[in-house]
Amino acid sequence: MGPERTEVETDVKELVRLVEGIGARINSVIAGNCTLDELRRAPNVAVNCAVCLDLGYAIGAEMRSQFGTL
Repeated sequence: MGPERTEVETDVKELVRLVEGIGARINSVIAGNCTLDELRRAPNVAVNCAVCLDLGYAIGAEMRSQFGTL
């Protein structure tokens, strides 16, 4: 199902804050209220981070298969 909208407002925002805090750049966040531009940018990454095992893992595995991301 992916992160619920409430999780995007709390958990995902905190994860983004932590990742950016170590100097990494967030390319896109694929969640309940992501934009079409975020979906288009998603394959342009070196590493994926999945918060949701069901949906996030499936998307990450497909991106690895099609685009070679980790």
